[in-house]
Amino acid sequence: MSDPVLCYDEFNTLLVDHALMFYFKSHLDTFDSVYVPRRGNREPLWVGFGECVWDGPITMSLKYPLRPLYSSILAKDQQNRLHTLIQLFGRCGVENASWKELVSELEELRDNEIEDLDAVVAIYDYMQSYVWNEPKKSIGVR
Repeated sequence: MSDPVLCYDEFNTLLVDHALMFYFKSHLDTFDSVYVPRRGNREPLWVGFGECVWDGPITMSLKYPLRPLYSSILAKDQQNRLHTLIQLFGRCGVENASWKELVSELEELRDNEIEDLDAVVAIYDYMQSYVWNEPKKSIGVR
């Protein structure tokens, strides 16, 4: 007989499943928030779509980067669900972090005198790997 208590990761995976079902069954234009999984010592929460980006450095503090957060709670054999989430959040207007948002992250670190070298490196790595190498629409040029 299995233990009826779910471990935290199994619970998060179930939440993702239920969140996906809810999105598909509800009207996207009337639903205005998204589940943000636990990150480090930050508790999971629900936030507005405008407070999120789909992809960005996990160290972002001004926006919630959904792809790395959801990737961290999906089991390796469930990573194919990210494609569904991309479509889902794309319909809700959630885009990848733009270079302007990344610069704002750097300014936030500077202005608050936060000396987090890992965060700075993650932002610059993301800029180099994704923003500067993606098609023009990804960096706000139409």
